[in-house]
Amino acid sequence: MKKISIICPIFNEQDSIPIFIDRMFKVIESFKNRYEFELLFTNNRSTDNSLELIKNYNKNESRIKVLTLSRNFGYQSSVLSGLKYVKGDAIFIIDVDCEDPPELLVKFVKKWEQGYDIVYGIRKKRQESIFLQIMRKIFYRINKLISDHEVILDMAEFSLFTNYVKDLILSNQNTFPFIRSEIAYIGLNRKGIEYDREKRVAGKSN
Repeated sequence: MKKISIICPIFNEQDSIPIFIDRMFKVIESFKNRYEFELLFTNNRSTDNSLELIKNYNKNESRIKVLTLSRNFGYQSSVLSGLKYVKGDAIFIIDVDCEDPPELLVKFVKKWEQGYDIVYGIRKKRQESIFLQIMRKIFYRINKLISDHEVILDMAEFSLFTNYVKDLILSNQNTFPFIRSEIAYIGLNRKGIEYDREKRVAGKSN
């Protein structure tokens, strides 16, 4: 049976974790044992109760795992650490604040089953001011113009890709990895799925 590894970067997300796990496991159960799953929380040295909370979940659910970094290395390094650890046939990256809805995993997997190497979310709308939305669009479009490599507009790390893609990302060994740029650089057969970003379910953005 093929395995799907879910990488969940966290930093001080104790209030979001229970809500996320509940939603994520409802999605997992909807696959009706078609795949094996593992959830790896990459803990970027949280200072709240996030680590203890995940350890408690692990006592009753072996599919939940946690990898704690020695210090706060930042979001990108947290994701990269997870990529080095997981062994799934497909890897799904998602934040636990649920701004990127866990339920979209169903659509991502469907596109993967159709033969796409990379499936990623395209953010149509955000729960933020119009000013910030416009500034984000301007920033990424300028970045696209000046970049030496391809930039996928309105994309984030919210994505699913094959183990082969994971190995290509890790083989680049960049000093300052930027996962979404790595995905764009790799190319291969990819598909974007539009969605509206939701409000954070709990806590504050870090």
